[in-house]
Amino acid sequence: MNVIICCFILLICLNVSFYIYSLRNKTKDNFESNLHQNVVPETAHLREARSLIVVDKLKHKESESGISSTDGVFVLGMHRSGTSMLTELLIKTGLYVGESKDLLKPATDNELGFYEMRDCCRQNDLFLRKQKTNWADPLGFDKYNWSRGLQQIMVTPVDFKFGKRCLKNLIKKRPWILKDPRLCGTFRTWLPFLDTIPAIVFTYRHPVEVAKSLKARHRGGKVPMFKHWLRLWSVYNKKAVLQSRDLCRIISSNAKVLQDPVAEVNRIVAGLRRCGVAVPRFITENSTGTVHQELQHQKIGHKCPPQDKWIPERNQTDKQGEIAAYKEAMRIYCALESGEAFSSQFIWNKK
Repeated sequence: MNVIICCFILLICLNVSFYIYSLRNKTKDNFESNLHQNVVPETAHLREARSLIVVDKLKHKESESGISSTDGVFVLGMHRSGTSMLTELLIKTGLYVGESKDLLKPATDNELGFYEMRDCCRQNDLFLRKQKTNWADPLGFDKYNWSRGLQQIMVTPVDFKFGKRCLKNLIKKRPWILKDPRLCGTFRTWLPFLDTIPAIVFTYRHPVEVAKSLKARHRGGKVPMFKHWLRLWSVYNKKAVLQSRDLCRIISSNAKVLQDPVAEVNRIVAGLRRCGVAVPRFITENSTGTVHQELQHQKIGHKCPPQDKWIPERNQTDKQGEIAAYKEAMRIYCALESGEAFSSQFIWNKK
């Protein structure tokens, strides 16, 4: 009798084990199917983008397209590079940035406002955190993999809850504009969730100005050495340029906006219209208000090619490391100025 009972229990255990094994394989197959379905449209998405645009890779010229229309604009640029000022001016052309209640509040380090969707910033932080990095980590930010970020969403859809809320609030009106410096690394993870191919406005600022600004505003813990911020600048600009190469892209700079805000913004508007973005209007002197140049500190006069020998910080233990970081950042900056950085032949990680 005991033998019969034991055999019966064993039979039940085997059936349960087989059921669990079958269920796990079925779940795995469903996941791989869902992942394929979500990744493939993204590939087609970018193929369509490549058919729409022609980027002049050697000069600072707007991309020429006009074959199709797009309802969105991504602003890509390193932290402290004038992206908030530029976005504010572009909002005055009729681009929609979201309701004020959904935006980050102004702060002491950005008194006029960031013009960033709060949920977008949260989502980008989550993307980075999932890959064990953050916005201020040069090595980790450089290694951020946008396709792996997409796969992580497929595994745990709840990980895109901030992104869903951001897009839901953003696309209430069109054309829209989305800005967050972290998008330099993460924006391709967003593309499959959009219903339009975004145009890109890329802007940059002198690396020494950015590094000094970031160091002066660093809060909490030990302040990283100056070379850290220079390397971060190099990584952000590399990621932004390389990842936006096959999209319709308008290239600007902080210096150009400060020099003549009206002319530069209207040049960008004209470029966006050629990209297919129905920007409602150009701006005038009266609509720009005051471009607060006095709020941008850390102005320096390093030009291309750099003539001055870089003098490292007094407390810098790795003086050669800082000099190397400065030389590399200036090499990239001068390539951005000349347009060479937008060529497929440009070497970004020069040893």
